[in-house]
Amino acid sequence: MTENNKNIEENIENIPVRRNDIDALRVFATILTIFFHTAFLFTWGTGYFIQNEELSVELLFVILFIDIFHMPLFFFLAGMSTSYSLNFRTGTEYLKERVKRIVIPLIFGIFIVIPPIVYFERLAWWSDTRYNQENFNGTFIEFYPLYFEIGTIDWYHLWFIAYLTLFSLVALPLFLRFKKDKGKQQISSIANNYGKGKKIFLFALPLIIINVSLRWIFPGYNKYIIDDLAHVFFYLTIFIFGFLIIRDIRFENSIDSNKKLALVLSIITSCFFLILFFLIIIIPMQGIILLVWYVTYYTLFSFSSWCCLIAIYGYGRKYLTKQNSLITYLSKIVLPMYIIHLTVIIMIGFYVLQWEVIWGIKFLVISTSSLFIIILLCELIKTNNVTRFIFGMRTKVKKEEVK
Repeated sequence: MTENNKNIEENIENIPVRRNDIDALRVFATILTIFFHTAFLFTWGTGYFIQNEELSVELLFVILFIDIFHMPLFFFLAGMSTSYSLNFRTGTEYLKERVKRIVIPLIFGIFIVIPPIVYFERLAWWSDTRYNQENFNGTFIEFYPLYFEIGTIDWYHLWFIAYLTLFSLVALPLFLRFKKDKGKQQISSIANNYGKGKKIFLFALPLIIINVSLRWIFPGYNKYIIDDLAHVFFYLTIFIFGFLIIRDIRFENSIDSNKKLALVLSIITSCFFLILFFLIIIIPMQGIILLVWYVTYYTLFSFSSWCCLIAIYGYGRKYLTKQNSLITYLSKIVLPMYIIHLTVIIMIGFYVLQWEVIWGIKFLVISTSSLFIIILLCELIKTNNVTRFIFGMRTKVKKEEVK
């Protein structure tokens, strides 16, 4: 083993339990989700559980831009966290931890957290963009049994947790292989080839191939896995990339040196991506023209996603490494924040959307009050081990047990 590779392995094996920059980016992505999903209440062309009477076309382009990097960032960070987790756990221990941290919250969310969303959607007779147009006028207790009708029960925004569960299971054999000596050599070989110069951008190629080849066959959108295989393979690949990036310091050094270029490229490609989206709305396309548009559109989307991840992670490593008490606090509740956020938004939105004021004021009221109430609810969740366990938080250990 060369001295360089030995130092790289030592860097991996002696890593800290927490990374402040990764925690900060996870908090950023989670809080952004609250404002992102609030924007859907006011965005033209999306359709949503409930929506404002006045809808904004401009917000659609904001949502499309955020969508380029938002969920990819979640899976990228999840891959990194998995890499750290497996440094201290066996495969079996990791799976047990996944069941506790994400499977149980997913099941609880489907049966308890999601039903109020569907209930308030059914109550919103004034919103004509709802997924389900069937009205309901009774109490939540009366509605709850109806939630289990065929076609009603769903995981909605919890699709992220469901997909992460699947990815953790599918990718585990590969990750365990990478922990062995032969696997470490393979990662080192990949780093030798793609961890220097501008080659880090070549990681976008598999993402481009996946989207261009699969999107037209599987046009589903972040929900039901089988009809959504394009997203499944896209996010799974990013999840694996997150795992790999952490395993060799040369990848992170490459990201550091290319973050400025990645930022510039992400802005340029995102602009062209949004222009192409606008063109498909106003110009009828078919045949070879539509094919060219399709290939260019998803090529730009995939490349821009990867450039955004390089830029966000690179600048995060530069500016977010110092410990921050607010980030430390929020990083411990990001999972319950994510689980309950949409329910809170829809419940508040149901009432605020009926106000006779401009949509901008409604947006600010819903988003800021939702953030405040979500944090307050997370404080309640933290108070006992039962709710902590249900929402995927680590349970408190009594002082007597520590001695």
